[in-house]
Amino acid sequence: MFRRIKILTLLQLSDRLKLKKSESIKGTIAKIGIALFTLAIITAICSVLIYVLCDLLSIPKNNNLITFIIFFLQAMSIISCTAGLLKTLYLGKDNAILLSYPAHHVEVFLSKLLVFYIYELIKSIFMILPLLLGFGIMFEILSFVYIISVILLVLILPLFPVLIGAFLTMPVLFINRFLNKFIVVKGTLAVSALVGLFYVIYKVMELIPVPLRIVALYNTFIMEVTGFITAVNKYALFYKNIGNLLTNNNYFANLGIVIAVLLGLVILVAALAMPLYFGLASKSSEQANVKKHRGGNKAHNNTFFTFVKKEWLLSIRNLSDFIGNYAFMFATPYVAFVMASIFSAVDRN
Repeated sequence: MFRRIKILTLLQLSDRLKLKKSESIKGTIAKIGIALFTLAIITAICSVLIYVLCDLLSIPKNNNLITFIIFFLQAMSIISCTAGLLKTLYLGKDNAILLSYPAHHVEVFLSKLLVFYIYELIKSIFMILPLLLGFGIMFEILSFVYIISVILLVLILPLFPVLIGAFLTMPVLFINRFLNKFIVVKGTLAVSALVGLFYVIYKVMELIPVPLRIVALYNTFIMEVTGFITAVNKYALFYKNIGNLLTNNNYFANLGIVIAVLLGLVILVAALAMPLYFGLASKSSEQANVKKHRGGNKAHNNTFFTFVKKEWLLSIRNLSDFIGNYAFMFATPYVAFVMASIFSAVDRN
């Protein structure tokens, strides 16, 4: 089983990361040296940024800041993993090949999760590790226990977005199928989202005082940022325990809670997502499409509009392609409105 999972994982990694054997020991040592030098540079940059936040901008030096940044990075990773796992687990074109191999579908499922864990581990090494080392240096809490805790978190933190994403892909898949089936509902929700986003931006812009004096609002801005960090941390759940763990506050109790949450997520994925994977993946492929097309082909006299319609249908078929093609067009009025609101509020005298 483990050998087949290893082969499936390396097969997918070699396709994505272009893995190849090192030509010599010197080449391997050079790559390790470059990686360590990169880590040192990133750690120095993180230390400077933390110095700017805490010593120059007067953000309080406590575990609230650590918790907020870890929670924010993990939230971004959860969104990224959910979208990526949805595509690779259920909508991936390689499923037809991988599921036909002499391997159990559970092994294919675990290999896909392992690939995403390796991605998240690489990001954790080059983001979380230097960030936490920077915190340890600037907060003057760097010790042997702190370094061991950082190494442990670098290995554990990537598991949370992968496991949470693997579970969230199931309801997201059903929602995606529903929206693809009812195009009118999908379009209505998209327009509502754009209108709602504009309304939120409009309400935020109303909070800007007129005239806007940036220097005079410095203390108020810092207090608002500190309050925002505290408010967000109320919803950080077990990530608050990670922040307390790093500051050596009830170390073993917080470590136990983090491990218990991790085991709970493993059980949840093994009990729900893993058994349902084969059925959902089989019904999500293009070969399993049972949609009935009504009517026949209609001849059009205008070739130009025929190709325009074809390109439009191709552009809206895939959400990521649609966002990539039209994001700038949709973002332009929002950016222009924000810039105009700020500029009109600034005291130019």
